[in-house]
Amino acid sequence: MQTSEITTPVVQGYYEERFHGLKTLFQQQMEKQHGASLSICQNGEMLVDIWAGHMDKAQQEVWHQDTLVNIFSCTKVAAIVSLLQLYEQGELLLDKPVSYYWPAFAQNSKGLVTVEHLLTHQAGLPAFKHEVLPDDLFDWSTMVNHIERAELWWPAGTKHGYAPVTFGWMAGELFRRIQGESLGNYWRELIKNEFQEEFYIGVPEDVTSRIATMMRLNQPGQNPQGLLAELMSRPKGITARSFTNPLTIMTSTNWPQWQSMELPSANGHSTARALAKIMADLSSIEPKLLKPETLSLATQTYVSGQDAVLPCQTRFGLGFLLHQSYSGGQLGAHQNFGHPGAGGALVVADPIRQLGFAFVTNSMGAALLVDERAEALLEACYRDLD
Repeated sequence: MQTSEITTPVVQGYYEERFHGLKTLFQQQMEKQHGASLSICQNGEMLVDIWAGHMDKAQQEVWHQDTLVNIFSCTKVAAIVSLLQLYEQGELLLDKPVSYYWPAFAQNSKGLVTVEHLLTHQAGLPAFKHEVLPDDLFDWSTMVNHIERAELWWPAGTKHGYAPVTFGWMAGELFRRIQGESLGNYWRELIKNEFQEEFYIGVPEDVTSRIATMMRLNQPGQNPQGLLAELMSRPKGITARSFTNPLTIMTSTNWPQWQSMELPSANGHSTARALAKIMADLSSIEPKLLKPETLSLATQTYVSGQDAVLPCQTRFGLGFLLHQSYSGGQLGAHQNFGHPGAGGALVVADPIRQLGFAFVTNSMGAALLVDERAEALLEACYRDLD
């Protein structure tokens, strides 16, 4: 991951005057960031759509409204919604074993893993016990074969542990076998047709020039924190293997191979504007993407408590991360749901206010769940709303 010095950028875009405090905080944060976007949508109306900074290390490419950003685990919203749409159509049953739709998945005692286990991070497959070659990451069929031969870390349904990366191959292959097309292709067209926006899981070559370069902030002398500290302290533990096997998961973010492949858990590229529209839709009374009763089902608490992979508490619905009270797990209000992404991205839906919030950045922090920058912006959003 690259590092570079930062110059204070100018905030561009639109915001309602009542969000002046939020805009001011965003501008202050940009003094220590390379580039970022922040959008808030309510009932289909954009209340805030601002951006600032640069896309690249050399600070030659100015950040634009349509700058695409790797949103990492915020990508899971696409996988969750796509699978829940199959559930609504009667094509996917939550209590069925994954192997009912994907027979080879049953290898190595995985026959009892249900669709619900997969969505709620109870499947027991957050990482590979066997070694995966670095270049295997970029080939879908090869990684599906790895999933099929993989061994469980615990019996399905006995505990929950966040699957940061393997979730994508499990959800994506399950979707492909039922729908007959890749989740990335399906989702790209769905978002273009419903919202006239961009959300890629597998970026077409003709738009790669709009992708922001992911960089770490230059913080000399600072000790490793959050996820990085956990990986360094226990390099062979379940957490480390979840994020570093294969190693290219951590090193290929700016590579063309990563940008063009499909991984519905981690390599989505989108804009804050598109994400805010999606989350606002999921929070609305008459959503386009899912039925209200499906969203009610999906945002109930299925698992909560100490996570078996992350060294923190987690609370999940059917895939969605749910609000928690501690700093680093908060999503603004108890009823809220969404997902954070490694490095700082955050998407949130508030079904009470029918509001969608999205923050994306190419300045990567080290939070385990919700980045402190995103958490502060969300808090400021609510202060200005109230």
